[in-house]
Amino acid sequence: MRTNRLTSNTTSPKRKMVQAAELEAQDKAFKASNESYEAQMNTYKNAPKGAKSYSQFGGGAVDLSPAGLAQYNKSRASYEPEATRIERPRAGGTEAEFLNRVTTKGGFVGHVTYKEPTKPTNKKADWSTVQLDKMPTKRATITAPKGKLRQSMPTVEKPVFEAPAATRQKTKTSAAMTGGGKSGLTRATNPKGSLGAARVTTTVNKAGRGYNKEAKQFAAYANPTASGTYLNTASKPEIMRMRAESKGIQKQYRKEGNKEGVQMMRSEAKQLKTAGKFADKLYEKGGGKYFKGSMVDQYRRSR
Repeated sequence: MRTNRLTSNTTSPKRKMVQAAELEAQDKAFKASNESYEAQMNTYKNAPKGAKSYSQFGGGAVDLSPAGLAQYNKSRASYEPEATRIERPRAGGTEAEFLNRVTTKGGFVGHVTYKEPTKPTNKKADWSTVQLDKMPTKRATITAPKGKLRQSMPTVEKPVFEAPAATRQKTKTSAAMTGGGKSGLTRATNPKGSLGAARVTTTVNKAGRGYNKEAKQFAAYANPTASGTYLNTASKPEIMRMRAESKGIQKQYRKEGNKEGVQMMRSEAKQLKTAGKFADKLYEKGGGKYFKGSMVDQYRRSR
């Protein structure tokens, strides 16, 4: 749940947050009902229309009774629409024998008239309302020594966050050259052998845009949002849903003329966009090139 929203008359109405399991069930039901509808429409459209042939009807045709039709519809396949009329072969035995055969063993039914399927009205789940569990607050445990009440409490030092180095060293080995010879320069020789003398150089390269960009993504993921929400172990899709919610609240604040609220939600949406990029790396590789997921808790404890 999002916390620390602006209060008083500038606060937007509270939205009902829904558990992820409930939203997943809603999406599953939506998918199943639409797949069933499409299959039934395919059967309905391809059902024979126009003149009927009764050449396969031994003893002629007889209509299934309303009770028999209801029983057939209860056991029909999911791809089959509701039947409104069934003309069955009279030679197929009694109605009960016919129903037992076609519902358990299959086979020739006869002429079936279907009712046009009704398009389902259920909707996809709105994942912008998903309830995200907040990160549990970790507090330092302080044990007060026994004795006088006015005894001072010990100072608890926060752990220091050790950021990865922003520089890298590169060592290069090349042949040393000396003056002399026809060309003016000759390869230096090792006094102890015929191999050319080596020259070792070490350079320090500053990690450029790659490091700085990743550091911003890491900070956006590890720090709480403007509304005080920790991302915890949120994946990129979850973060993007939170971003959509922030942008929606931003619009509400804009309608109310709440400039402070608009600025806060704009800042949060921007942070979530950047944090989503680190979440991508976190779930694929455990982090980026410099910053790893294992550093998140250490960073938060040091704040």
